Amino acid sequence: MERHIVLDTETTGTAPGVDRIIEIAAIDFDPETGLPTGRSYHTFLNPERDIPAEATAVHGKTWDDLKGEPLFKDVVPELLAYLEGAHTVIHNAPFDVGHLNAELKKVRKGTVEKRAMSIIDTLALSRRHTDAQKHDLDSLCDRYGVDRSKRTMHGAFIDCEMLAGVYPHLMRRVNEVRAKVNAIMPFPLDAPLLASAEENARRSLELHSIIKLLEGDRNRYLDAVKEQTGGVPLATELLTVKFTPGARTDWERVKKEHLEGVDLAPYQTSTSTMKVDFV
Repeated sequence: MERHIVLDTETTGTAPGVDRIIEIAAIDFDPETGLPTGRSYHTFLNPERDIPAEATAVHGKTWDDLKGEPLFKDVVPELLAYLEGAHTVIHNAPFDVGHLNAELKKVRKGTVEKRAMSIIDTLALSRRHTDAQKHDLDSLCDRYGVDRSKRTMHGAFIDCEMLAGVYPHLMRRVNEVRAKVNAIMPFPLDAPLLASAEENARRSLELHSIIKLLEGDRNRYLDAVKEQTGGVPLATELLTVKFTPGARTDWERVKKEHLEGVDLAPYQTSTSTMKVDFV
């Protein structure tokens, strides 16, 4: 039987390799119900460095609290054994996987991707497959009726419990969208790759034709929206936001000058740059 786990970390900051992990938690759960199935993993860690006040404000931990905890290198064997072969569900997976891989690199123990059966990013799934305006874990709990009353500060274990509760609801939505897409596809989404370059090229051409058809019809509606609104974007669906690590973005100026009334929380970090494309 395939294992599904939810995983979360807390850290001293946002930069893998510079900032360190202070807490790791994971829970085996039933992906159909969101209920735990009995096995779990949880540890605090000594980060071997100070913890900035802004990080402490998020999770409540100081270095004094954690100096007596084990070092990351001491928990690696148990952690990797727990991850082995599991479908691993993470909210904002690049963040947690980036930090874990940076720690594993220090002790020359490979990567999370080599241990897990798969990595499922619920933040990406929510952004791609739902019409939610906010995709943070608190907002998803509120959207799907998952209790978050025990969460007074960020903590890896409580966040895992919340994400396990969200996952079945989110996947039902994802599967609904996938079923609609599959209804117009010549072959199912994520179908296995074929044996020959010719066969894969044929499928690529089929997809290209479908994409062009759908883009054409989508643009027909968006052209009408532009005409009806005078070109003013009225909702996040009418713009594309791209962001990359880099210099700080003046979010208040972006809101005021370009995106008044639009929720930027899913894109806003302390070290992000932002490019806005109006469709």
